[in-house]
Amino acid sequence: MSSPLTPQNIVFACSQQGHHPVLSDVIANWPLIQAALLSHSALSIPAQIAAIATIAVECNFKCIEEQGSPAYFKAQYGNRLDWAVDNQGLWLWRGRGFIQISTKANYEKYSVVAGVNLITNPHQALVPAIAAKIAAAYYADHGLDIWANRGHWWKIRELVNGGTNGLPYYLACVEHLLTKAYT
Repeated sequence: MSSPLTPQNIVFACSQQGHHPVLSDVIANWPLIQAALLSHSALSIPAQIAAIATIAVECNFKCIEEQGSPAYFKAQYGNRLDWAVDNQGLWLWRGRGFIQISTKANYEKYSVVAGVNLITNPHQALVPAIAAKIAAAYYADHGLDIWANRGHWWKIRELVNGGTNGLPYYLACVEHLLTKAYT
Protein backbone atom coordinates (compact mmCIF):
# COMPACT_ATOMS: atom_id res chain seq x y z
CA MET A 1 0.00 0.00 0.00
CA SER A 2 1.41 3.36 -1.01
CA SER A 3 1.36 6.19 1.49
CA PRO A 4 1.15 9.92 0.83
CA LEU A 5 3.48 10.26 3.79
CA THR A 6 6.83 10.38 2.03
CA PRO A 7 10.15 10.59 3.89
CA GLN A 8 10.49 14.18 2.71
CA ASN A 9 7.03 15.05 4.05
CA ILE A 10 7.82 13.31 7.34
CA VAL A 11 11.04 15.27 7.79
CA PHE A 12 9.30 18.53 6.90
CA ALA A 13 6.34 17.88 9.24
CA CYS A 14 8.49 16.80 12.16
CA SER A 15 11.23 19.45 11.86
CA GLN A 16 10.07 21.84 14.53
CA GLN A 17 10.40 22.68 18.21
CA GLY A 18 14.11 21.83 18.17
CA HIS A 19 13.61 18.42 16.52
CA HIS A 20 15.12 17.68 13.13
CA PRO A 21 14.78 14.13 11.83
CA VAL A 22 17.50 13.29 9.32
CA LEU A 23 16.17 12.35 5.90
CA SER A 24 18.52 9.35 5.56
CA ASP A 25 17.23 7.96 8.90
CA VAL A 26 13.61 8.32 7.78
CA ILE A 27 14.41 6.78 4.37
CA ALA A 28 16.13 3.83 6.05
CA ASN A 29 13.65 3.22 8.88
CA TRP A 30 10.17 4.32 7.76
CA PRO A 31 9.76 1.42 5.28
CA LEU A 32 10.64 -1.06 8.06
CA ILE A 33 8.06 0.52 10.34
CA GLN A 34 5.42 0.62 7.59
CA ALA A 35 5.96 -3.06 6.79
CA ALA A 36 5.68 -3.97 10.47
CA LEU A 37 2.48 -1.91 10.83
CA LEU A 38 1.07 -3.64 7.76
CA SER A 39 1.75 -7.04 9.33
CA HIS A 40 -0.56 -5.95 12.18
CA SER A 41 -3.19 -4.47 9.81
CA ALA A 42 -2.51 -1.02 11.23
CA LEU A 43 -1.73 0.94 8.09
CA SER A 44 -4.55 3.49 7.94
CA ILE A 45 -3.34 7.04 7.40
CA PRO A 46 -4.15 7.99 11.04
CA ALA A 47 -2.28 4.91 12.32
CA GLN A 48 0.74 5.85 10.22
CA ILE A 49 0.57 9.43 11.47
CA ALA A 50 0.44 8.21 15.08
CA ALA A 51 3.47 5.99 14.46
CA ILE A 52 5.44 8.76 12.75
CA ALA A 53 4.71 11.36 15.43
CA THR A 54 5.43 8.90 18.23
CA ILE A 55 8.74 7.81 16.73
CA ALA A 56 9.69 11.42 16.04
CA VAL A 57 9.13 12.25 19.73
CA GLU A 58 10.73 9.11 21.10
CA CYS A 59 13.87 8.91 18.98
CA ASN A 60 13.84 11.13 15.87
CA PHE A 61 13.81 7.99 13.67
CA LYS A 62 17.02 6.56 15.14
CA CYS A 63 17.03 3.49 17.35
CA ILE A 64 18.32 4.81 20.63
CA GLU A 65 18.96 3.62 24.15
CA GLU A 66 17.76 5.51 27.22
CA GLN A 67 20.72 7.26 28.81
CA GLY A 68 21.39 8.29 32.38
CA SER A 69 23.48 7.68 35.45
CA PRO A 70 22.92 4.82 37.91
CA ALA A 71 21.13 7.36 40.14
CA TYR A 72 18.81 8.31 37.25
CA PHE A 73 17.91 4.68 36.59
CA LYS A 74 17.40 4.01 40.29
CA ALA A 75 15.07 7.02 40.48
CA GLN A 76 13.20 6.01 37.31
CA TYR A 77 12.93 2.27 37.83
CA GLY A 78 14.27 1.38 41.26
CA ASN A 79 10.90 0.54 42.81
CA ARG A 80 9.95 -1.96 40.13
CA LEU A 81 9.93 -5.65 40.91
CA ASP A 82 12.07 -6.48 37.88
CA TRP A 83 14.94 -4.20 38.85
CA ALA A 84 18.21 -5.48 37.46
CA VAL A 85 21.41 -3.67 36.57
CA ASP A 86 24.03 -4.38 33.96
CA ASN A 87 27.77 -4.46 34.59
CA GLN A 88 27.87 -0.64 34.53
CA GLY A 89 25.21 -0.27 37.22
CA LEU A 90 22.60 0.86 34.68
CA TRP A 91 19.11 -0.56 34.44
CA LEU A 92 19.33 -3.63 32.19
CA TRP A 93 15.87 -3.34 30.61
CA ARG A 94 15.93 0.40 30.02
CA GLY A 95 14.20 2.06 27.08
CA ARG A 96 15.49 1.01 23.68
CA GLY A 97 14.40 1.10 20.07
CA PHE A 98 11.90 3.27 18.26
CA ILE A 99 9.37 3.44 21.12
CA GLN A 100 11.67 2.82 24.07
CA ILE A 101 10.32 -0.45 25.43
CA SER A 102 11.34 -0.97 29.03
CA THR A 103 10.83 -3.52 31.85
CA LYS A 104 11.77 -7.17 31.82
CA ALA A 105 8.16 -8.14 31.11
CA ASN A 106 8.15 -6.13 27.87
CA TYR A 107 11.53 -7.51 26.84
CA GLU A 108 10.19 -11.04 27.40
CA LYS A 109 6.94 -10.34 25.57
CA TYR A 110 8.52 -8.68 22.56
CA SER A 111 11.24 -11.32 22.28
CA VAL A 112 8.56 -13.55 20.77
CA VAL A 113 7.50 -10.91 18.25
CA ALA A 114 11.06 -10.00 17.36
CA GLY A 115 12.23 -13.58 17.05
CA VAL A 116 15.27 -12.91 19.24
CA ASN A 117 15.99 -13.34 22.93
CA LEU A 118 15.86 -9.79 24.23
CA ILE A 119 16.36 -10.94 27.81
CA THR A 120 19.86 -12.28 27.19
CA ASN A 121 20.63 -9.67 24.52
CA PRO A 122 18.53 -6.54 25.15
CA HIS A 123 20.66 -4.52 22.73
CA GLN A 124 18.94 -6.37 19.88
CA ALA A 125 16.05 -3.92 20.46
CA LEU A 126 18.36 -1.34 18.84
CA VAL A 127 18.43 -3.16 15.48
CA PRO A 128 16.03 -1.17 13.26
CA ALA A 129 14.23 -4.19 11.74
CA ILE A 130 13.68 -5.64 15.22
CA ALA A 131 12.71 -2.27 16.71
CA ALA A 132 10.13 -1.81 13.93
CA LYS A 133 8.54 -5.18 14.72
CA ILE A 134 8.45 -4.32 18.42
CA ALA A 135 6.91 -0.89 17.79
CA ALA A 136 4.19 -2.29 15.52
CA ALA A 137 3.37 -5.10 17.94
CA TYR A 138 3.21 -2.61 20.81
CA TYR A 139 0.84 -0.44 18.75
CA ALA A 140 -1.38 -3.45 18.03
CA ASP A 141 -1.30 -4.70 21.63
CA HIS A 142 -2.42 -1.30 22.91
CA GLY A 143 -4.95 -0.49 20.18
CA LEU A 144 -3.07 2.59 19.09
CA ASP A 145 -4.43 2.31 15.56
CA ILE A 146 -7.97 2.38 16.97
CA TRP A 147 -7.21 5.52 18.99
CA ALA A 148 -5.57 7.10 15.93
CA ASN A 149 -8.54 6.30 13.71
CA ARG A 150 -10.76 8.04 16.29
CA GLY A 151 -8.45 11.07 16.37
CA HIS A 152 -7.60 10.61 20.06
CA TRP A 153 -3.99 11.66 19.62
CA TRP A 154 -3.35 12.49 23.29
CA LYS A 155 -4.42 8.95 24.29
CA ILE A 156 -1.74 7.44 22.05
CA ARG A 157 0.95 9.53 23.73
CA GLU A 158 -0.35 8.48 27.13
CA LEU A 159 -0.31 4.79 26.18
CA VAL A 160 3.22 4.94 24.80
CA ASN A 161 4.82 7.20 27.38
CA GLY A 162 2.56 6.91 30.40
CA GLY A 163 1.90 10.62 30.42
CA THR A 164 2.22 13.74 28.35
CA ASN A 165 5.99 13.87 27.84
CA GLY A 166 6.60 15.36 24.40
CA LEU A 167 2.89 16.01 23.81
CA PRO A 168 3.18 19.51 22.27
CA TYR A 169 5.76 18.35 19.70
CA TYR A 170 3.79 15.15 19.06
CA LEU A 171 0.57 17.10 18.40
CA ALA A 172 2.39 19.56 16.14
CA CYS A 173 3.77 16.64 14.09
CA VAL A 174 0.29 15.11 13.91
CA GLU A 175 -1.21 18.39 12.69
CA HIS A 176 1.44 18.83 9.98
CA LEU A 177 1.20 15.19 8.92
CA LEU A 178 -2.59 15.36 8.66
CA THR A 179 -2.18 18.33 6.34
CA LYS A 180 0.32 16.42 4.17
CA ALA A 181 -1.78 13.24 4.15
CA TYR A 182 -5.06 14.85 3.14
CA THR A 183 -3.99 17.51 0.64
